[in-house]
Amino acid sequence: MKYQRIQLLIPVFMLLTLSLFSKGQRDGAEDKLSQKSETTVNIPQFSILISEIPEETEFFPGRDDPEMMVFYQLFEGLVVENPESCEIETALAEDWEFLEEGQVIRFRLKTVLWSDGTPVTAEDFRTSWLRMLELEEKTAKPFISLFIKDKGSEALRVLSDNTLEIEFNRPYPFALRLLCEPSFFLYPSSFFELENYSPQLLATIPSSSAYTLKPSFSDDKSFLLTKRKNYHENRGPETLKFTECSSEEALSLYTAAKAQWLTSYVFPVQKLSELEYRYDFSAPSGRTSYFYILNRMHSPLGNSGLRRELVEVVDTELLVQDLLRGPQQPAYSLIPGSFYKKEASSLRWPVEPEEEFEAAGKESPLIFIYPVEEGHRKVAEYLIALWYEKSGIPVEGRSMDWLDFLQARDRGEYDIALGGWTAQYNDPHSFLSLFLTGSLFRYPGSGNNDFDKLILEAELLPEGAAREKIQYEAESLLLHRDNEILPLFFTTFPQLLNTREFKGIGKNPSAPQPLKFLHN
Repeated sequence: MKYQRIQLLIPVFMLLTLSLFSKGQRDGAEDKLSQKSETTVNIPQFSILISEIPEETEFFPGRDDPEMMVFYQLFEGLVVENPESCEIETALAEDWEFLEEGQVIRFRLKTVLWSDGTPVTAEDFRTSWLRMLELEEKTAKPFISLFIKDKGSEALRVLSDNTLEIEFNRPYPFALRLLCEPSFFLYPSSFFELENYSPQLLATIPSSSAYTLKPSFSDDKSFLLTKRKNYHENRGPETLKFTECSSEEALSLYTAAKAQWLTSYVFPVQKLSELEYRYDFSAPSGRTSYFYILNRMHSPLGNSGLRRELVEVVDTELLVQDLLRGPQQPAYSLIPGSFYKKEASSLRWPVEPEEEFEAAGKESPLIFIYPVEEGHRKVAEYLIALWYEKSGIPVEGRSMDWLDFLQARDRGEYDIALGGWTAQYNDPHSFLSLFLTGSLFRYPGSGNNDFDKLILEAELLPEGAAREKIQYEAESLLLHRDNEILPLFFTTFPQLLNTREFKGIGKNPSAPQPLKFLHN
């Protein structure tokens, strides 16, 4: 089958609400999250197939190009998310303490070294974060500056050589997960001076994580990362071998047992129908949700029965199978299920329509806006035809240039609009915050007070099942009671990997991840 990739052009933007946390709640979460996982490792070398690393230096949140896979092996931060358990573990931090009701976190560092033998200090972290802030301002793609107090250096405080504090805008229940993102990794100053992120240049700078890059490279575009002798832990394979190649080359190398992991970067999607039944095939969900927004503030979509009909007539499995023909996952929710650590989230509950509706007259079709790109247009045209064929609902599609589309959506000039999003951190709040009053998908006057109350209630709780239950309730309110969202599909990361032999990969909803967690 020919795979038609949907290119998602999703702006980096996030608006978060105020919340409070008690120190007692936070301390309880700390005890749970800081536990280490114990595994058995007997893997001399693990070979990974990736696409060619691009010759560019732009770093931005959410980037998942192949060089990010290398970054995750060379650099790390204060804490790390175990990709297998999704729990937070200490990385370069020894422990932490929540202060000022959770708005400030104080970290005490382990006695650790850079790969060149230089001690890691609290000032190293502050310098790295300040350089990242400069890069964010230069590229106009913020992440750290969205969350720290006053978006400035005073929020990053060094108390001693091994103690530092970070002050956030407010107490975030997911603060430790924010600190697991690459923007908060510890990078040497020389990292920010690199002309590009090629392996040859990355080999010239010290690393802060478990591996270091050897300066020698082979003709077959392979390079080696070796476990550091002076790293403070002994976990993961002894050597990581990365090979840059095409999809065709990758499949040949993998089937010849010359590599253990064919990553999503080089997965041959044109052969999906042949490969998806292999025992070693999997497609972990990603961080992108593709959905439509139904404008309940506009007549006739003020009728909940009509909104529900627009949703229920769409079979997302057929959409993926008949139109997309790729490794997307049919969606029945706004948020990929992997974002919920304690609660299931992928089931749609049957709900009887609250109101009957009459299809809009042919002279007054619903207005459907979407970007002009071919991928968006094909999905839109498929659904326009489906709505009319199955329910007699006329819909007028209006494709727009990206900027015009965003402006029309911000003004609420639509009945149906594209609303896809790629999460910047691993918490349901990254999606739910978009629907708070005054945020990205709420133009003036279109807020939902019941939804806002639930999110504020969730923000008073630490990570755990109680908080996720409220978040799930808020999501279901958008999906099932008010039918404001039409979920279509999630992106996935198709890969070939024998998970019976190799564990520690795949549960984290992103492709790049630290391979020091890999085990038998």
